Amino acid sequence: MPPKPKKTRQQVINASVELIRFRGLSSLTARALGTQLNIAPSSIFTHFSSMEALREAALESIRDIYDGYARQGLAMTPPFKGFGMSFLRFAKEEPRLFSALFLENGADSNLLRFLEQEGHLETVLSAICATFP
Repeated sequence: MPPKPKKTRQQVINASVELIRFRGLSSLTARALGTQLNIAPSSIFTHFSSMEALREAALESIRDIYDGYARQGLAMTPPFKGFGMSFLRFAKEEPRLFSALFLENGADSNLLRFLEQEGHLETVLSAICATFP
């Protein structure tokens, strides 16, 4: 029977996000993560089949952080202005997470497509149409 993993999948994801937050997406390596978690780099592959799978899980977690900013903005009046302000606040407060999500690693630079994927496009467009009939 293989030994029980020292870190949970969520702990590995959280550490990955922190590594990206402070050092950028390119710093996410098995060796750097192993050092940060004080585990052997190979232990990471107990939970993830590849670094790409881990990178995708970390980006999904970063999307959740971004979504918190977006929801705060969409709750403001008018929602589209609040959304824009929150988008910029995310970029200012979390520059490396913003870069990882929107600028690096083949990120989709089409904001409309991204808003649609994240489920915010309809809300933003409805707010704009309601404000400027």
